[in-house]
Amino acid sequence: MRKIALGLILVFSSINAYEISLNKRFSSKVAPKKLGISVSVNVKDKDLNTVLNKLSDYSDFIKSFNDLEIDGGNFNTHPEYKYYNNKREKVGYRGSVYFQIKSKSDKKLKEFLSMLSAKNSDNDIDLSISSSSWQVTPKDLEEKKDELRFEAISWANEYAKKLSSKLSTECRVKNIDFSGFSYPKPPIMYSRAVTASEKRADMPVPIKKEQKFSLNPNIKFECK
Repeated sequence: MRKIALGLILVFSSINAYEISLNKRFSSKVAPKKLGISVSVNVKDKDLNTVLNKLSDYSDFIKSFNDLEIDGGNFNTHPEYKYYNNKREKVGYRGSVYFQIKSKSDKKLKEFLSMLSAKNSDNDIDLSISSSSWQVTPKDLEEKKDELRFEAISWANEYAKKLSSKLSTECRVKNIDFSGFSYPKPPIMYSRAVTASEKRADMPVPIKKEQKFSLNPNIKFECK
């Protein structure tokens, strides 16, 4: 279902012509297709090389799932200190690597999480997994935006004809500015730790709902 809202009409006068400027909202809905999660691997050890090796090992493991859409892989490490009698002493290192993982199949994501948990059977790392959320693909979103652009252009041309008829003058579309666009923000994703005791990571799957977005172009007509 599409909804259209008409904005305020402003008239600017000139010697031989005048402009009519208005904002009009065109709304539509698009169905999300991909389920997304965030995964972070956290390692703590006295030796920096051990931290880096574990991060690399888990990073390679996660990237091996070719049937998933995997982004990220950025990692960071930093030393850890403790204070004794107002003196700082290095006690080890901590490192993390982060991934954004998407799939059209919630089953594949569940299988991935289960295998990732099984790999951590010795609890040698800490896993944090964010809650899942359905996401609209950029391709589908751009296609919907194109549909609304064409709808706005068609509407503007028809409205110019109506203005010409009602005002007994000649009106045309002078300019359409499509910079106004609104889209719902992605849901906040909450993380939780996953331990080796979880033989299978039971990922709750949210309800898939169509997401609404709007195109709010500024349209200018010239009448003379």
